[in-house]
Amino acid sequence: MDAGRTQQRFAEATKHPAATTPIRKETPGAVSAASGDASLSQARTLGQVRGGQPSGRGGPGQPALQSQGEAAQQNRGKILTDPKEIVNHQLTLSPQIRENFAKLTPDQQKTLVGLMQSQVAPGTKYNTAPQASLGGGMGAAMAGAAPCDPASKPGAKPSDKEMRERTEQMNAGAARNGLIGLLSSGKLTSTDRQGQTLLSNLDRLQTQKLAPGADRNALLRSTVRDLSMPGFGGGEGNIAASELQTKLATDKPADYARLVGDLASPEGKSKLGNTSLQRSPEALKGDGNPFQSVSARLISSSVSEAGARQALYDQEVAGNPQAQKSLAAMSPEDRKRFQSLYESSIPSGNAPKMPPMPKDFENPTQAERDAQQTHMDRLKQIDRDRTDRGNLSKLLESGKLSTTDSQGKSLLTNLNALKHQTFAKEGVHKLDGAQVYSEVLNQVARPGDINQGGRGTCTVTTMEHLQATREPAEYVRLLSGLTSAEGSVALRNGEKLSRDTGLVAPDDSGRTAASRVYQASMMEFANGPDQDYRNDKDGHFRKDGTPILDDRGKLSRGLPMENLAKVSSAAMEGDFQLKQGTLGNSGKPSFLDSLLLASPVTMPLYFMRSSKSDQITADISQALSQKQSVQVGMRWSRNVDDRDGYHALSLYKMDDKYVYLRNPWGHGEQGETNSNTGVVRQALPRDPKENPVFGGFGFSGPSAVDPSLPTGEAGTLRMKKEDFYANLSSYAVQRDGK
Repeated sequence: MDAGRTQQRFAEATKHPAATTPIRKETPGAVSAASGDASLSQARTLGQVRGGQPSGRGGPGQPALQSQGEAAQQNRGKILTDPKEIVNHQLTLSPQIRENFAKLTPDQQKTLVGLMQSQVAPGTKYNTAPQASLGGGMGAAMAGAAPCDPASKPGAKPSDKEMRERTEQMNAGAARNGLIGLLSSGKLTSTDRQGQTLLSNLDRLQTQKLAPGADRNALLRSTVRDLSMPGFGGGEGNIAASELQTKLATDKPADYARLVGDLASPEGKSKLGNTSLQRSPEALKGDGNPFQSVSARLISSSVSEAGARQALYDQEVAGNPQAQKSLAAMSPEDRKRFQSLYESSIPSGNAPKMPPMPKDFENPTQAERDAQQTHMDRLKQIDRDRTDRGNLSKLLESGKLSTTDSQGKSLLTNLNALKHQTFAKEGVHKLDGAQVYSEVLNQVARPGDINQGGRGTCTVTTMEHLQATREPAEYVRLLSGLTSAEGSVALRNGEKLSRDTGLVAPDDSGRTAASRVYQASMMEFANGPDQDYRNDKDGHFRKDGTPILDDRGKLSRGLPMENLAKVSSAAMEGDFQLKQGTLGNSGKPSFLDSLLLASPVTMPLYFMRSSKSDQITADISQALSQKQSVQVGMRWSRNVDDRDGYHALSLYKMDDKYVYLRNPWGHGEQGETNSNTGVVRQALPRDPKENPVFGGFGFSGPSAVDPSLPTGEAGTLRMKKEDFYANLSSYAVQRDGK
């Protein structure tokens, strides 16, 4: 849509003289009122002035100085009091907002403008100066919510009337910002089961008949808040109903607003698929919980626990065509197992109430500490159950639950066996079965979360990630045996794999308990009968207990690539063949190669002269084309004392310019730009679909990688081919396997 039509539509929607003026275009070097850094804007403008060509005398008409003046004026801001001007300004805060507003029909634009203008409280003074954003979902809803009142005297105590007015202005501002956030995210045009948009359902709250005691403004504001910050409006009461409320707010915003309207009507009834909802007598009254919104309470108190459990299943499974297709392909026994696992991840009963605060906050009694810990444990369990349901749904939709292991058993069967087995115990320590099940379930659903933590187990972690990704049923079968009371399992090739002693107790590695057991057990197996890997020391010892030292006199850590090929061939499908890389068997280049590798300038010459690179490229390309695994050993650090001087990774893609790898560091991979300290590479940002936030707030923190890069899972990276071949020590490709 062109700018003229957008401007005309907005003018028609607002019916205000200010709306007929051209929408302000951002001047090069300037920053819009909702985004950017004022100092950066001014610095860029000054750079244009100082670095430009001479253009005669400077004056008010000089473009660069005019731009600088406009930027400075914008950063100072302007105080708006007219509701139409405030809404006009907020709807032009960013290109995304302007673009999505332009996509609305004229009637939808008029509806949105009307809703926003209804949320400009009397006495509002809106400052157009850029405001700091909190980031994430909450930032979108809260940034700029507080009104600006320059007439207030610093330090003056406001009267009760002033406090009420300011609270009303703040709540109204939060509602406007929430509507802007829903517009920016594209949710306003999402539709419910009856084909109505979220925008029309929100507008309905302003026009429909309401039950006695219902507050129209509170309904609209709380609904917008719930949709802007899913999970924040939940409260005490039935857990299943609260989970349903959060699920609907996150995934079905239009249906959420429809349910609120139905339940707030005089009839107080609604339907969600096959589930009936009936407004409870206390739904429109406050329950003393300041965090629970009236809209959240309307939904969560209007459905029984059984109804909520069925509705959750309908939302995540029955209403998902791909999930239904996967279920239909299962055996009747596996369908029952899935239903059982899913239902077991929906907690029963009511959410735990917050225990009273300690009387002496700095010196709580033991009883008070126990109460706080019990409360926190219960909340963690509820959150873990929510994550389990999400992972089960993801695995069902992907079809992975029906994949089989080397014994012909499905992933679903093995997950069910893992959940109900007796877990290992050593002395005072025992494995938490619910925790291990949740960890394994997450690691087959999202293998990117697998990492080596603070241990030198990059080799077997690379194998663990590959197996969880490519052979999830076999991966779960092995972990079920390793974490069981017996602690042993037969590998794919028939050899026995046993859990080493000392692995039940937690360590300081930062890994999951499941990965700790898997990685240390695989290290021990790969060592063979002559060496002993000790997880607590992260090093190798002789059978008599004496440490094995490397050529630096330090405890030997890690694992040779030939040992990785050995254990991979035993545990995974196919045979892993280890081959020499461009650095040679020793991992060290020749004298001439060392000269070429000494400088980034001559490094491409090394790549060009290496006769092995073409053969290696052919080997890897063939393996990738046949969907076979590729593991690589690389020189990783230039520091000879660094434990990561050599490193194992998996390679999953190659093109004309780059190779793409997965680092077992996982989230710890942030890229490298200095060739004097390590291999130059770029970390790929995580795919948002693979990194969901179940808690509802959406805080993910700043990203250390270039968002313009292709996405991947945690630990994925790319590097130029010349850098790859300049540091490749060896590689193992899977043969005769998938």
